[in-house]
Amino acid sequence: MCMIDDADMAQVYDSQHLTARKAHTCDECGREIGPGERYNRVRGLWDGHWSVFKTCAHCDALWHWFDVVCGGTLHGGMGADLQDHWGEYGQPNLGRLLVMMNDKWRGRDVEQVRDLVRSNRLYRDVRAARAA
Repeated sequence: MCMIDDADMAQVYDSQHLTARKAHTCDECGREIGPGERYNRVRGLWDGHWSVFKTCAHCDALWHWFDVVCGGTLHGGMGADLQDHWGEYGQPNLGRLLVMMNDKWRGRDVEQVRDLVRSNRLYRDVRAARAA
């Protein structure tokens, strides 16, 4: 089950891909987003409270798996959601993504994350079903 299934949708939601001018911390993996690095910033209003979430490029690439398969995931909860899905589906590339994320993507290129997402069988099956 996807964490987003039981979530309340934001009353206001703004997502922007930006280039960091100063260091930030990714709200998904905890990795430092360095100056000059691309990241995603989401600002939203949930239950009357404003929140801001910053996501590194690696986690943003992983976000696409959740977007296709589940319709999204909770901001700040991607790691727990990935763990649940790996336990549910047992697909090796989900396990690899989980290990890489827990290691804050150390030594990993964003393209490696995108390749693992695209090679996931469930991701491909859902995309194919939507295209048909």
